[in-house]
Amino acid sequence: MIPIYQTTRRISLMESATATPNWNLPMNRSDFKIQRDVWNEVEFVVRNTDRKPISLVDKYARILIQDLESQAVLLQQDLTAVDEAKGVVKLSLMPHITTGWPTGFLAYSVTLVNPDGTEKSLMMDHDQRSMGYLELVEGMAPPFPKSIEVTSFTPIDTQYGQKKQFITGALQGASQSGCINTLHTVAIYADHFTGRVWVEASLENQAPTQDSEWFKISLTSATDYWSLDRASGIQAFNFTTSARWVRLRFEPHKTNTGKIERLLFKN
Repeated sequence: MIPIYQTTRRISLMESATATPNWNLPMNRSDFKIQRDVWNEVEFVVRNTDRKPISLVDKYARILIQDLESQAVLLQQDLTAVDEAKGVVKLSLMPHITTGWPTGFLAYSVTLVNPDGTEKSLMMDHDQRSMGYLELVEGMAPPFPKSIEVTSFTPIDTQYGQKKQFITGALQGASQSGCINTLHTVAIYADHFTGRVWVEASLENQAPTQDSEWFKISLTSATDYWSLDRASGIQAFNFTTSARWVRLRFEPHKTNTGKIERLLFKN
């Protein structure tokens, strides 16, 4: 049995006040770490310069989080009161809030809002900084793989030298990208397209250059192609293969008047 402990992260913030008898700033660190796509909670306790908690009965605290690189504001919200008499407030981040944030270090600052609406920056540490840092790391779930966008298709010769079919370039398959379940997804952006779509795979170490190095993947129980009839919008399907390389081939029907604008590929 492995013991698991739940602890409360609490960070001390200081209000600069002239009425305190001592100047006794703590030697604490105000930096902390949060995880993406999970529930994060961090508590702050607001103290005076003598390390005594101050009452927040008639005040509230507000946090600002920014991207260090772009200076974009990622979050600005009031902190939730936990114990107003003892100056304890809490930052709660629901999983969806951090989804689009960049990983790495972000800047944050906390201000105290007085009854008259004026704001006062709180100090973070012994150096009297008004800005601290938090680090966003990936959460417990692995990040979703990014889709590969394909916008150009190469026409190829079929019988009698007619360019009836089109192919994509070689795309990395599951055995290269580390996809454990070998699942691949294709989303075709079509505009009144009529025709057939094939998925071809290869086990070659290097990207194949000959048609003989590719083999077709079954897309339905009866065929190795997927039929589209005046299809528009997003047409998506899945397939499984442990191949090193994947490419798509499509052939417009002789009555086709539409086109395939682009496709997204992900595994």
